[in-house]
Amino acid sequence: ALCAFSGVRVVVKGYRLARGWNPEPLFLRYLSGTGFAPRAYATYGDGGSYLGVVVEFVEGHDPGRNVYASALSCARGEDCSVPREVEAVARALANFHSRMLACEESWCKPSISGHGDVARWVKRIETYGSLIEGHGLMTEQLRALVGLSRSSIERMKGCTILRTHQDFHFSQTLVTPEGRVLIVDFEGEPARPEWAARDLEPAVRDLATLLRALSYISFFSVAEALATDPAGVVSAARRSDPAVERVREWGLAAAERAASAYAAGAPRGVLPDKSPGGILEVAMPWFIERALYEAVYELEYRRELAQVALGTLELGLPPLTSAA
Repeated sequence: ALCAFSGVRVVVKGYRLARGWNPEPLFLRYLSGTGFAPRAYATYGDGGSYLGVVVEFVEGHDPGRNVYASALSCARGEDCSVPREVEAVARALANFHSRMLACEESWCKPSISGHGDVARWVKRIETYGSLIEGHGLMTEQLRALVGLSRSSIERMKGCTILRTHQDFHFSQTLVTPEGRVLIVDFEGEPARPEWAARDLEPAVRDLATLLRALSYISFFSVAEALATDPAGVVSAARRSDPAVERVREWGLAAAERAASAYAAGAPRGVLPDKSPGGILEVAMPWFIERALYEAVYELEYRRELAQVALGTLELGLPPLTSAA
C-alpha cells in the first residue's frame, strides 16, 4: 500500500506468512541509506514475528518487463539482442554481495563452509527431490540432474559463504530513472524448509536464482509467441520448434552476459573462475537446486506451474545443464 508517513511517500508491505525467520527487516536496516535498497522507516509485528515493513517509495520500473519483452521478440523471430538490464541487475548483485561480505553482525557474518553446511545443502536437495518424487514427477533425466547437483555441492566444503538474498531475480529489483538498481524484497524463499531458512550459502547461489529467472522468462515468451499452454511449450521444445531454439540461444547469451557482468564486480574470493563458462559451471548445481525448489513451491502454491519449473530444467531453457 502506498501512503504518507511523516510527510514522506512510503510503501507499507504486509507479509503473507508470519514466519520464525524473516530476514527482510534485518537486511533493510543494514542496507538502509546505502543505495542498495529503499530506506526503511519502521517494522510492525506481533508476538516476536514480523508482519510487515514501512519503506520509502521509490520511482522506477521492473527490469523484468524489458527482459521478457526481449525474449518474446526473439521467440517471434524478431530482434534477439540481450537488453542492458540483464547486465545492470547482475552488477547490482555483485555490489550487494560485496556489502554482505563486509557484514559483522551475527545474522549475516560471512564464514567458511564446513561439513555441517554442506550436509544441510545436500539434505535440502534430497528433500526437494523426495517431494517431487512423491508427486510422481521425477523422471530419469531429472534424477540424473538431481544427482549432479548433489555430488557437485558435496565438494563445496571450504568455500566462502555469506547471507545471500535467496530469491534474487529481475522483479525483485527496481531501476530508478537515474539508472540505479535497488533491491526491493528480502524475504527469502517462502517454501524453503524452516530448518534451512537461516543457511549461509556461496554468493553464486544468488546468481543461479537470477539465471533461473531467465528460464521462466524463456518458457513464457515461447508460450506467448506460439499462443499455447505449458504442455504446448514442452511439445514445441521436443520437436525443436524454431521459436524454442531461438530463445534457447537468447537465454544462453543472456546468461553469459549476466555472468560476465557479475564477475566484473564480484568481490574477491567468491568466484574460483571469472570466465563466463567457468562461472556458469560453478552456478550449475545451484541452478538445478533452485529449479527443484521452484517445483516444490509451485506444487504448494501454483500446482499448474510445476511443469514449468521442471520443464525448463529438462528442456534446457537456457541450456546451462547441457554438459551434464
